[in-house]
Amino acid sequence: MRIEKLITEKDVRKFFLYLLNVKGLNFHPDTPFADYVYTNSKMPFFTKEEASRLDKMMEKAFLICEYDGVDIYGIGLEVFAKFYNN
Repeated sequence: MRIEKLITEKDVRKFFLYLLNVKGLNFHPDTPFADYVYTNSKMPFFTKEEASRLDKMMEKAFLICEYDGVDIYGIGLEVFAKFYNN
């Protein structure tokens, strides 16, 4: 599974679930993806290309939420709560 584009608030939720479930990443929307590293090795979690692609997607997620008048952090909290309570 790979998320290619974001258009709606529902897509933002899917993107967050993708990061949690598929990538196994406990993330914060404000953190650039290039900043994530493996705990033991301190090696980058993402390639430069993948980090750049994900950063652009997160920027789009912020725009979607702003346009829809939705709190992106609230979406994150909801998605995290559902993910970790299952």
